[in-house]
Amino acid sequence: MMRLVLASFFGSTCFMHAGTVTTANDDPTPGSGSLRALLATAVNGELIDFDSSLNGATISLTNGQLPISGLEVTIDASALQNGIALNGNNASRILNISSGSNVTLKNLTFHHGREANGNSGAIQAQGGQLTMSRCIIRDCFAKFDGGGIHVGSGIVANFEDCSLTRNESQSYGGGLFIIGTTNVTLTNTAITGNRSLFGGGVFALGGGVNFTNCTVQGNAGAGLYGESSSNFFVRNSIIWGNRTGSGGLSIQQLRLGPNASSNVDYSLIEGISATLNNLNGTLLANDPLFVTPAVPANAPNTNADVRLKATSTSINAGSNAVVIQALDLAGAPRIQDGQVDLGAFEGGYVTFSSLHPSLAINGDENQNGISNYVEYALGVDPTGSSAHSALPAMSTNGGFNYLTLSQRINGLDVNGVWTTSTTLDALSWQLMMLGTDYSPESNSLIAPGRQQFVLKLLSSDPARFYRQRFSTTN
Repeated sequence: MMRLVLASFFGSTCFMHAGTVTTANDDPTPGSGSLRALLATAVNGELIDFDSSLNGATISLTNGQLPISGLEVTIDASALQNGIALNGNNASRILNISSGSNVTLKNLTFHHGREANGNSGAIQAQGGQLTMSRCIIRDCFAKFDGGGIHVGSGIVANFEDCSLTRNESQSYGGGLFIIGTTNVTLTNTAITGNRSLFGGGVFALGGGVNFTNCTVQGNAGAGLYGESSSNFFVRNSIIWGNRTGSGGLSIQQLRLGPNASSNVDYSLIEGISATLNNLNGTLLANDPLFVTPAVPANAPNTNADVRLKATSTSINAGSNAVVIQALDLAGAPRIQDGQVDLGAFEGGYVTFSSLHPSLAINGDENQNGISNYVEYALGVDPTGSSAHSALPAMSTNGGFNYLTLSQRINGLDVNGVWTTSTTLDALSWQLMMLGTDYSPESNSLIAPGRQQFVLKLLSSDPARFYRQRFSTTN
């Protein structure tokens, strides 16, 4: 028996399995189930994942940085809805990757790493290959190069759907430092509120750096800073609101030293003429209208929200020819209205009050038994009559049960939560876990701002209830 409840409240290698992390303790003892212990015994081509009980857990490093030396390994928390955080406790760098390694990191947060007398507060990669997907690097510090990440010579590095924010270097590269014959690609990545003397967002001393659908905003020490033979390729991106190292009023979005170069297309860069640096199809003086831009004078203690407001002229202003990812940084469809937007996020964001200024949030304008806010959160018009088609629905196919859910994905005041219970007791409701309670079957944009998710239910319980809740806090 399955039941649904709807509620609201307001306010390319085949890897072997090296093992599953089962504890948040930083215990080096072999067999302890810690990340440190599994890394110490991993061999080439292995995968390390995390037990579902660790969803959203923080691993505080009490034994210094985690080393990876000459190893091909994947550390994957993508099965956990809230990922895994690695905390350096402001006492050490978090991860040190030595030459010859090939490392993939997924759905991890690196925070409060600190290198008081060296390079890189969060991650130092000295050679080989580094791939980061849906990772966050924040609140890290280094005295020298790379407050967040230091990418050394000879590395191929790929950052997809990542965020580098509130990091600081007292020298070069507040968010990211790049040196030597590197090849670095950043896609759907936001670099905000970082600080350094030179290159608050990114500093490159050689190498090619490719930005596609990125947002570089509110950094002190320039947004992008290139020296030596570095070359920036910027596509479908926004570089705006970055300032000099003092965090003052001097605009410094893209600074190029001797022998450095740039090639910019379909991007918005504050204060740069269309005749400079091959700026084809570029918007010039139009403020991108971020939801909450970072203030560089306050870096690195800012909290930016660089999603675009619905009235932004950066919406539908990019080139589809260079789109790589299917989803944006928020996990929403990358193209929602025929043409890609600029920056890391797709689609203009709204609030209940901006769309329906005359409606009461707890009211029921169309008198169909569903509150105005819930209909808005479902992605439908509270004054219309189509809300019931957007309600959660159960179906059965091929012996499996499926749950179909709709949600507004462009609401700044919409936070959707999926929970499950076997008793309906108030304390029994638990977040639905990917891989435990469901597997994603499909998702599609069925109307502007409204996404539909179909989940394949994995539970074998004879009686289980499912609930979709919405909160106005986000």
